[in-house]
Amino acid sequence: MTEGRRLLAKSPIPSKRDRHLQDLRKYAPFDAELQNYLLAHSNLPGKRGNLWRIREAVAMAIQDLMAIDPAAVLAQLQEWADEADYLLQRAVVAGLAEPALMKHLDIAQAALAIHKKIIRQVEMAKNFKDADLQVLVQGLCYTLSVIITGSADEGFSYLEELVNKEHPIIKRIARENLNKNRLKVLNESRVAALKAKIMRAEQ
Repeated sequence: MTEGRRLLAKSPIPSKRDRHLQDLRKYAPFDAELQNYLLAHSNLPGKRGNLWRIREAVAMAIQDLMAIDPAAVLAQLQEWADEADYLLQRAVVAGLAEPALMKHLDIAQAALAIHKKIIRQVEMAKNFKDADLQVLVQGLCYTLSVIITGSADEGFSYLEELVNKEHPIIKRIARENLNKNRLKVLNESRVAALKAKIMRAEQ
């Protein structure tokens, strides 16, 4: 093997995502300007078309920023979780629901705490026909299962708390997440037990 090939073997060519994250580190520090930009574009109105795609782009940006500066981004997401803005909260939960991030227990636990805070606000909502609230609930119907993969014991215990609630929206969030295959792979027997509990309650 030539010296050049040895160097290539030791230093693999970075992937497109690696290069993207390197560029973010250089040119997009998580400062007030970027935070305000994400805030302004997270809650644009409309369910379809370009505005919806922009909201999705905000969630994807949060995922990328979490990969390079998780402490700073988590601190901001915790503040946004307290805002009375369902679309902003939807960006927060979708931004956290990245499987690669769930490999870090501290991030998974923080993400679960944020989900608990937001779901508590959903439970206390006055108008369940609010279109923005429905967008948030639709997101929570999958994001919670992603978070639980990173903190299984605490996550399943929390999921059981949701199953035990009489609130129809909260029970829907629990039911939809229990239908995700990622949880079945994680703990099939516990998923089956919680599903059975929901079925008994609905009879």
